[in-house]
Amino acid sequence: MQSSWQRLKVEMINVIPAIIFFLISFNLINLTERLIIRTDEINGIFLSYWSATIAALVVGKIIIIVNSFSFINLFPEKPLIYNISWKFLVYGVLTFLFRVVESGVHFVIDDKHTMTLAAFVMDKLTSPLFWAIQMWILMTFILYIIASEFCRVLGGKKVREMVLG
Repeated sequence: MQSSWQRLKVEMINVIPAIIFFLISFNLINLTERLIIRTDEINGIFLSYWSATIAALVVGKIIIIVNSFSFINLFPEKPLIYNISWKFLVYGVLTFLFRVVESGVHFVIDDKHTMTLAAFVMDKLTSPLFWAIQMWILMTFILYIIASEFCRVLGGKKVREMVLG
């Protein structure tokens, strides 16, 4: 019992930085999206910030799980650019696919009869808003990946000492 409690405690400590980072990032992305589409509806604002917060919790946990797989750290002994580039490619493709599938699910749930699912996805992919948000997401992921790789190589204690003194 004690060992499982200790393992849970260590896992919670490991996931906190990722959750805080993505909590701030996703809420900034949500704010950017709200500013771009200039929505003033009060009901949707709180729901969208809650959605961004829940997404940060989920993404933080998923990243910790994915980082435990061997395929994500293919180049541990090579210069950092190899692992950073590989992780950026993997997370970039996964976030793109997730956003496209999520849009398709919302389309199916809303049951819009004005166009087909393929036309809806093509419309979404040609939207400047979609690509602006995708670039925001990719930039947050690259910042997280770079920071986590430096922490992995230098160690958390050394990084804390360098940053905080």
